[in-house]
Amino acid sequence: MVTPLEEVEFLARSEYRVEVLELLHGTPREYSDLRAGTPASNATVHRILSEFRDRGWVRRTRREYELTVPGTFVVETFDDVLTRIAAETRLRGIWQWIPAGFLDDDLEPYRDAVVTTASPSDPFVADERCASFLRQTSTLRGFDAVVSSPRSVRVLAERILDGLAVEFIVTPAVIERLEESYPETYRTVTASDHFTLWSNGDLPLVQLMIFDDRVGIGGYDDRTGKLAVYVDTDDSAVRDWAIATVEEQRDGATVAGATRPLA
Repeated sequence: MVTPLEEVEFLARSEYRVEVLELLHGTPREYSDLRAGTPASNATVHRILSEFRDRGWVRRTRREYELTVPGTFVVETFDDVLTRIAAETRLRGIWQWIPAGFLDDDLEPYRDAVVTTASPSDPFVADERCASFLRQTSTLRGFDAVVSSPRSVRVLAERILDGLAVEFIVTPAVIERLEESYPETYRTVTASDHFTLWSNGDLPLVQLMIFDDRVGIGGYDDRTGKLAVYVDTDDSAVRDWAIATVEEQRDGATVAGATRPLA
């Protein structure tokens, strides 16, 4: 009796088997099409089709091969596994930079997320990914416990002065640093009637921004204080989570320059 694990291994150890299944998925094909669609040799394609027919995954009509119902189930299931593993592989490097428990345990909403990771050869690539959304968005909500990028500070200040509506939460330490480092810009920006800045000393060490159609999550290297990774997605479930998370961090926050807690 063949075990499920053995069948998974049967598919996984030959990329040609997966390619032939995918070529047949939803489209009956002649043998010549299958040969042209994969770099496998003639003998290999013959053997693969024979193995699939023995398993009941493929049947042959007069001139074409087509997937059976079980064959369709197998290719769709295997494709889903590959997609999920690809998502996990792409996201694998973010966890050292995101505080434990900050993100939901479910990776499904992040399967199509874009992950941008800083490197010694390109240390500001994550900053630039964030700045690219700041340049384009028409609204912005979020929080940032660090605000370490002069590029993002400059872009955000320019956008606010141009009329961008922003609601943002930072820590008291960030406010103090911004006032010291950019005194004139800070005074001008905070005087804008479409910019609301709140202070919360208990923010997690992470950046969360809600743009027009994407959510951006930035993870910091706590040794350098620099943005180490940036994850962005247009998934609606992540957006709902982000809105709830920002509202949670806003509870108990204080309007910058005021002493009253936010209602």
